[in-house]
Amino acid sequence: MIIKNEKMMFIRGMIPIGVTTLADGRFVSVCDAWLDFTGGKRDEVIGRTWVETGFVNDEQYAVFLGELEKKGRVENLEMPVRDKNGTMVLGLLNAAVLTLADQKFLWTVMTGTMERRAAYAALQESEKKYRLLVENLNEGLWQIDRDAYTTFANQHLADMLGYTVEEMIGKHLFEFMDEKGAAMARMNLERRQQGIKERHNFDFLRKDGTHVHTSLVTTPIVDAAGNYQGAIAGVQDITERIKVEEELHRDRRHLEDMIRERTMELESKNLALQELNTTFKVLLQQREDDKKDMEERFILNIRNLVLPYVEMMKKGHLDTGQKTYLNIIETHLYEIATPLLKNIRRFNLTPRETRVASLVKSGRTTKEIARIMGVATGSIDVHRKNIRKKLGLTNRKANLLSHLDSLDK
Repeated sequence: MIIKNEKMMFIRGMIPIGVTTLADGRFVSVCDAWLDFTGGKRDEVIGRTWVETGFVNDEQYAVFLGELEKKGRVENLEMPVRDKNGTMVLGLLNAAVLTLADQKFLWTVMTGTMERRAAYAALQESEKKYRLLVENLNEGLWQIDRDAYTTFANQHLADMLGYTVEEMIGKHLFEFMDEKGAAMARMNLERRQQGIKERHNFDFLRKDGTHVHTSLVTTPIVDAAGNYQGAIAGVQDITERIKVEEELHRDRRHLEDMIRERTMELESKNLALQELNTTFKVLLQQREDDKKDMEERFILNIRNLVLPYVEMMKKGHLDTGQKTYLNIIETHLYEIATPLLKNIRRFNLTPRETRVASLVKSGRTTKEIARIMGVATGSIDVHRKNIRKKLGLTNRKANLLSHLDSLDK
């Protein structure tokens, strides 16, 4: 009995097929139930095989014969068969060998259930969805058997390696890599056989001989007893990412080299500047030493070569005016030979103020200074006032002479 439910066809109960020769599988007797199921006519079926009637295809019939050869009979072999509408229907085939007049024949009966057909339809739908998912994954999917031969490859993987899917099926894993890669793959396969799942990078060879850098997530396949049966891997092409990382690494290394060279250049210049600065310091110190030595020599020469003659002149016959001027000359010479002038320069006194300060320090009164300089005493008072201001003595009751004496210490 055949029950039609929406678009699915089911078999309920038993449908005897008939008797075929064991040697070549040709019908010698056919049952009405099978003719009704397939829509065939008895005179057209007798003498033909299952494949010739369109009941099954070559591949399905080969499976049937393989089961018969293996067991000597067929028991509950689940197989899709074609009905009179051309619909594939899932049936259970049972067959036994009969011997009639020393010739062997095969008696076959087909049974089926709605539940098995529904399960088969669900399986087909699931397989369709799975294949659609696999083919549209944005990564390759690769499956190998226990001997590392390719049993499955999706289109994305084939495109990645430059092959067709058909070209990849049956090829050994090592055919897609160089010798170095094969050595690494052997170690990886040993880990799969140990049941280890892992992620790692690997370089494969494309069909044109170029390298493709990939990232793999590999998982071992084991049977119910835990025996290794192969492995499956998700494969991502990371060639562009590797190129970008290598370019970034080169740029970073180039930048580090530039920074290192610039640092060495700056350190070299800094060292040169330090050496130059040291040289300048030495030269400045030498200049200061020379200046000090020159001042000391100058002072020493005044004391040893000039002042003694001034003393001799004072003992000569001089009038009052001459003695006065000679005393002034002597005073100035002594002042030159002392630190006063050097110390007083920092107060920015004018030349006339400096002269007045020197005469004050020598103990001269305002009148005496005015007479010596040939000016009025009022002018000397103004100079004294300016000197006190520049020396910071304004509004202080400090004696100008005493303060000038302190500058020598």
